[in-house]
Amino acid sequence: MGKLIKPIIISILVLIFFYNSYADSPITSTVFHTAYSDLSIVKIAERAGIIDKEIAEYLLSTKNSIDKKAAVCNALSWSIDGKNNAELFSGFLAKKYKTSKEDLNYDDLSADEMLCLGYLKVLDNYFEPKPALAILEKAKIKNPDSYTINIIYALIQSQIYLDENKWCKVWKVCNVVRNNNLFEQDLRDEAVNAIFEYIDIYQAECR
Repeated sequence: MGKLIKPIIISILVLIFFYNSYADSPITSTVFHTAYSDLSIVKIAERAGIIDKEIAEYLLSTKNSIDKKAAVCNALSWSIDGKNNAELFSGFLAKKYKTSKEDLNYDDLSADEMLCLGYLKVLDNYFEPKPALAILEKAKIKNPDSYTINIIYALIQSQIYLDENKWCKVWKVCNVVRNNNLFEQDLRDEAVNAIFEYIDIYQAECR
């Protein structure tokens, strides 16, 4: 029995190591929805983890600010096994624009909608961040001054840099956004602090 226990323990430790390695990234480690815990929809999203009609309607409403929508997406979170919230949200978008998910034209979407779709896409599968980055690029064109859009874009770009072992760039691309005073500060300070509590770890790689 003793001969069996040791290999089992080693296997468990290896699994824990790899899980933590995958989980430690700009997309998975920047948990900022806690800065919006006063919003009931954020708590609902955190509990559900899967987008439903109520959450989708909140994300699609022009009455809700872009930072709150980003917080809801952040609260829906990620899974090591992947999620399909972007696909589900695409269904709600298709219904709004009276088309199919396959024929949905991203150029028809608002900046807020593209922010949500792109962010959900990278949260669903952070191993392949480039498709989400392309959507955020379109969001930036429609609303170039939004701090929220630009910092989510930077986080996705930093995910790509992490995968390429360009650790200094992980910090640099986000720090550029932090230091740009021309952006509309549409994200709560507590959320910004939560993001950079993780991102600033990589500053040491620039020395």
